[in-house]
Amino acid sequence: MSHRAALYRVQIRPKNDVNDYQLLGDYDEAGTWAGETVDNILAQLRGTSRDKKVQATFDASLPDIDMNYVGVSILSGRTGVTSVLARDGERPFLRTPDHAEAMRTAVLFYLPPDRVSGWMAVHVPHGRSCKGIVENALKGGFSSLGFVIELGAIVPPNALREAVARDAVEKITLIKHEPNKSDRFQDAAQWGDDEVDRIELSIPSRRRMRLRRHPLERFLDEPNDENRRQIIEFAGLVFDEASVTVDMPEGGQRTFFLETREGGHPMTLGIDINTLDEYGATGPELSAELHKALKTVGGGP
Repeated sequence: MSHRAALYRVQIRPKNDVNDYQLLGDYDEAGTWAGETVDNILAQLRGTSRDKKVQATFDASLPDIDMNYVGVSILSGRTGVTSVLARDGERPFLRTPDHAEAMRTAVLFYLPPDRVSGWMAVHVPHGRSCKGIVENALKGGFSSLGFVIELGAIVPPNALREAVARDAVEKITLIKHEPNKSDRFQDAAQWGDDEVDRIELSIPSRRRMRLRRHPLERFLDEPNDENRRQIIEFAGLVFDEASVTVDMPEGGQRTFFLETREGGHPMTLGIDINTLDEYGATGPELSAELHKALKTVGGGP
């Protein structure tokens, strides 16, 4: 898997009015910026998923935060698992249900005071987001104040649609995870049995013949399961997901991932994580990469 960012629209309204979305800089009509409330709630985060298998706790405020932004890093991971962790040259470690993982992830909000809509970027490391725990904490905190915070998944079309329009799609890659569990992909077993954990089929463009726009345009206009399936199916084989790599006008490339609906989001963005410590991605790098992700939907300067 990889490090990705999922994007959400943020809106706040009173409990008793489903349409009265408030200015983020004065959502309670007492001059309170929504970012202050979000920061206070997440600084006390200590929660678990609904199935009690994942826990998450506040780690630190993200560094290098610009005006109108607020963000925190979080330590999260699974618990309740029995397994043996082994590495060459070291004694195996018995993991019991009492042990809990601690992997750093993060959330970053852009909440402009003069608007009724803001944005949130959630770090998804290796397919393991703690967005549900964060959302439950925020909903509980705002509810206690008489308000509802709404987080709606959004497809970041700005950069991708613009790239599609100017024929800047560099490559489509279809991805199948754990191919040996699928009869249609069982021939992958000859390359390593259980060691083959994914198959990728890349379809690159050519300089004078770019890839067709229509399948991506349909998905961007209506990101439903049917339009997604038309992209991830190839010669009768149905892959798990697709990545779309595009050339950016300022130089470099960005990769978008078309996710399964079961993951709770129709599309995520690939982010570059190169600096690691004992908990995984570092705070400064998460802050910088989530800033970039938010800019794809107009989130901040």
